[in-house]
Amino acid sequence: MLLVPKGRKLVFDTVETVLAIALIVVLLAVVLGLPLGIIYLVLKAVAFLLNLVLGIPAVAGVVASLRSTVGL
Repeated sequence: MLLVPKGRKLVFDTVETVLAIALIVVLLAVVLGLPLGIIYLVLKAVAFLLNLVLGIPAVAGVVASLRSTVGL
């Protein structure tokens, strides 16, 4: 089939179409996954910063006094 120019063209066009569709699917998955990735990264950053701030002794003391006042 590859020896005949028409057959070769058909095979190459088919391969090109399959690769183009695969690339479109991958790009679509990446674009649709971006918002989820951004939300995940923001939540991880907030958790990291909260742990960092709560690790400061002065802030930990204020949080402990607030907890005892509120009764948690």
